[in-house]
Amino acid sequence: MQISNERFQEVMGVNFFAHVYLTKALLPYMIRRNEGHICTIASTGVLGGVPFMTDYSSSKFAAFGFHESLRLELRKMGKYGIKSTIVCPSHVDTQLSKHFQPPSFTRGLSAKYVGHNVVEAIQKDKRVVMLPRLTYVAYALRVSFQQPPKIA
Repeated sequence: MQISNERFQEVMGVNFFAHVYLTKALLPYMIRRNEGHICTIASTGVLGGVPFMTDYSSSKFAAFGFHESLRLELRKMGKYGIKSTIVCPSHVDTQLSKHFQPPSFTRGLSAKYVGHNVVEAIQKDKRVVMLPRLTYVAYALRVSFQQPPKIA
């Protein structure tokens, strides 16, 4: 309730709409050539909501959903030459996050470490990157426990 509408829109703009607008600008060229690589930066926050960070959590969930849907659409279109990678880092030590205190069981990641992993993932055509690597366990558990919705 304390997040202003303007702040919410700003966070959605940076963390979600930036991906949408850039993808919409470049994707037609990729589709014509059936070539390219789409990389989305989300967050380990997609594993579950983060209390008192509703704007941030929502924006990262939106980015993840956009990326996942787009990846599946490209496959349905037969555009296998367009690769995609979604990167989900935990807390990254940057100027934007200097006031955020990560949970005691985690440490901040350097931007250099995350950047190196992003480049490596694109070069190796990795579909999902969770950082630190230990979060793959939480990701695997979340995916394995997801149930299809019940239809009444």
